[in-house]
Amino acid sequence: MQRQRPTPDPRFVFHPESDAGYRHFEGHEAVPFTPRAQAVTRGNAWWLAEAALLAYWDAGDAVPRFATAGLAAEPIDGGDTQAYLAFRDDLVLVAFRGTEADHFGDLFDDAKFGLVGWAHGSVHQGFRDALDRVWARLSDRLAQLSGSRAVWFTGHSLGAALATLAGDRFADTAGICTIGSPRVGDRRFAAAFDHRFEARAVRYVNDTDVVTHVPPPFPLPYKHVGHLRHITADGRVTTETPMLAHFVRDVFGDVGHLQDVVVAMQTGAVRRAPDFLLDHMPRGYTVDLWNDHDAHGG
Repeated sequence: MQRQRPTPDPRFVFHPESDAGYRHFEGHEAVPFTPRAQAVTRGNAWWLAEAALLAYWDAGDAVPRFATAGLAAEPIDGGDTQAYLAFRDDLVLVAFRGTEADHFGDLFDDAKFGLVGWAHGSVHQGFRDALDRVWARLSDRLAQLSGSRAVWFTGHSLGAALATLAGDRFADTAGICTIGSPRVGDRRFAAAFDHRFEARAVRYVNDTDVVTHVPPPFPLPYKHVGHLRHITADGRVTTETPMLAHFVRDVFGDVGHLQDVVVAMQTGAVRRAPDFLLDHMPRGYTVDLWNDHDAHGG
């Protein structure tokens, strides 16, 4: 059954965990997760979007909510970097928490866009440093849990960037699904990543979601990874490229102006959130992914 698309709300952009009435994984019995799928199915994508949203909740609330879907869960905490491991006998989901409300403007901070070396190509220094803060503990637990379990990575916003890097760093990744992801690395990184994962990595972009347009692909050679699934203004999921491919340059010119908008929203100087910010709301993604599966299956 199709679900009503939520009314965009800036509270749930900056504080998704304040959406107390949301019921995570509702209807999961009718949408089984396929651990060894050779592509990111619509059903798997919905599960991963739900996990990415739930990663914003504190452990006291998140762990029992994962349990409603038959998943044991435990937090992985690295200070400013948090994730959940959610698992059952045949599956591990690694869901990274997205951008903290008081750090949201950092996504648009030009000073943080520097590239550093990776196994192939170069990646965003801030994202790599954030992953490094949890990698030792995360990789130890994955070594214990993986074995016969398929390991999938997901996240929303900053969490999507971390899921991309973690999935690429982990040797036995089954698949990656990102929600509202910024660009993560340069063209060499993107080419190697896409060659390795092919249909096992997808990224969802909701209409004009501004976070998916940073860092801009100039002057540094940033490039998106994964197969695009674009959500149109009326909620349809397509493979069409968003019309505002050069959003930052065409609309703002200077990415720093986006940071000003975010600060103005958070301080109350601007009362009406622009659509390009509201489109980043993770609950909107989960509902649209549910409806996409309901309409098409798979």
